[in-house]
Amino acid sequence: MVARAYQFEPSEIQVSVNRPVRFVVRSADIDHTFDIKADRQAQEMLVNLAVPAGRTVSVSPLFLKNIAGSRDVAFSRVLRFLPRRNM
Repeated sequence: MVARAYQFEPSEIQVSVNRPVRFVVRSADIDHTFDIKADRQAQEMLVNLAVPAGRTVSVSPLFLKNIAGSRDVAFSRVLRFLPRRNM
């Protein structure tokens, strides 16, 4: 994944649930912070990265689980990456 000011490329990825994933983020321009939570309301961070300008950072292995409380059996999770504008 490439992080740029106010956008991520790709902006969405699909990963298998309970399978190891190698997550790689490269900053194309400025320092970025990047986090993944189990869901929007979760307090616990699954991933919390600082990605310096022009550098690449990876997390491995990363395991994503089915969303807590979901009644459906999930074999994959779609992750959507939205820019967070600090005000």
